Amino acid sequence: HIKHVDTLPGICARLTSLETLSIAGCDTMQELPTLSLMTSLTLLALCECPLIKLLPCVKSLTAMQQPSLGYLINFTCLPCLGGMSMLQHMSLYNLGCLVELPSSISILTNLRLLTLDRCDGITD
Repeated sequence: HIKHVDTLPGICARLTSLETLSIAGCDTMQELPTLSLMTSLTLLALCECPLIKLLPCVKSLTAMQQPSLGYLINFTCLPCLGGMSMLQHMSLYNLGCLVELPSSISILTNLRLLTLDRCDGITD
C-alpha cells in the first residue's frame, strides 16, 4: 500500500512478480510509471490521487482480475483493456471527468461485475 508520495521509483515498473498494487491519497502524484512489465498484477487499486488523469498502457496486464479506480477527480479516460483477458470485476467510482468506457470492454469475456458509481460523465 502506497500513500503520500509524488512519484514511484522506476524500479517499481520492473516488479514482475507483484500481484497487488494499491495507491491511495497521493495528492501530488501526477502519473504512474509504466505497468507493462507487472505481468503478475491481479489487483490494482488507485484512489484519491486527484492529479492523475489517465493510466499508462495496461494491455500486457494479462493476469489482471480486479482493477478499482476511485476519487480521481481529473481522470479522463481508460486505456484499451483488450489484453486483460482474466478481468472479472472492475470498479469505477467518483470519476466525474470520465466520459466513456473503451470499446475494448466488449471483448472482456470473463468480466462478471462492472460497477460504475458516480461516474456522471458517462452518459451512454
